[in-house]
Amino acid sequence: MTGMSKPHIRIARPDDAIAIARIHVEAWRATYPGMMPQAHLDGLNAGESALRWMRVLSADNPATQVVLALDGHEHVAGFCVYGSSRDTDADAAPGELIALNIHPGAWRRGHGRRLCASVFEHAHAVGWQAITLWVVRDNHRARRFYEKQGFTSDRTEKQDPRFLDGKVHEVRYRRIFTD
Repeated sequence: MTGMSKPHIRIARPDDAIAIARIHVEAWRATYPGMMPQAHLDGLNAGESALRWMRVLSADNPATQVVLALDGHEHVAGFCVYGSSRDTDADAAPGELIALNIHPGAWRRGHGRRLCASVFEHAHAVGWQAITLWVVRDNHRARRFYEKQGFTSDRTEKQDPRFLDGKVHEVRYRRIFTD
């Protein structure tokens, strides 16, 4: 087949902002009905989100990395944001998987697994002993996925007041790396 390549991971660039924004909006709308206020999901706007992503991708922030999963046609299928932990007890896990979103049309094709593998490779390269992530408590599909990637709940929960006025409960997961 001409024009097809193997699905792969690459670092995001500013010109990827629109694709990332669309995936972000569509993934949230497909994932969170019943878990987040519908008005919030309906109000998500890919154009506004693209402007925010453009700023993120244009910033020189070595502490945070955005990587993309590309399908065999070089289309962006998903993205992942990771970096230094933002938690106050960060000494227990210097790394954090901040966001992982896959376009709903590309679910269950290995993109999330490849993105996690990329994060784990980075963690090993920089010497992180552990990495954490926060997931919406009622997002059982995502929780099962993270558990298959070696994460376990550390039973820490939060209602982040910056996140929809604290109405969404999140659970922290942790993966400890052993050599």
